[in-house]
Amino acid sequence: MQTQHSQTSQTQASAEAALFGPREAELNLLHALKKNVEMGKQALDHILKKTGQEEFRALLLRHYESFEHMAVRLTERLTELGETPKNTGFWSEFMLKNGINMNTFMDDSLSRLAELLIKGNNMGVTDINRELNHCPDGLDPKTKELAEEIVALEQEQINELKRYL
Repeated sequence: MQTQHSQTSQTQASAEAALFGPREAELNLLHALKKNVEMGKQALDHILKKTGQEEFRALLLRHYESFEHMAVRLTERLTELGETPKNTGFWSEFMLKNGINMNTFMDDSLSRLAELLIKGNNMGVTDINRELNHCPDGLDPKTKELAEEIVALEQEQINELKRYL
């Protein structure tokens, strides 16, 4: 079953590469990575407003700076390829903020805030791995390295947030 799923994913990735071409697949990945880090920054910004605990705030600010650094690198890579980075969009930002507000309405404890951030990081890791699995062979090593760095960054953030659960 696992092999069949892998073959299906590879076939789907090959079909997308044939349809869009390797360059378009790489650009789609870069835009998805950029959206991922921008959404992470927005979530952190919104959650920072909900806590006054200094140690937790310092951790979140460090996470924000890491995402900001990755956003700059992704913008540079997109520019290098002749692309203009896309904005996350009003609707995505609106849904993110409302989701955080709804999920913290009754409980805005450090544990709850950490849990929400961990869930967001897990979604980010899942989305990036899905995008990577749909990229054709021969993905530019620079782009693949950026994706892998973001996955590692998000996993590190999850581990740092676990102590607040």
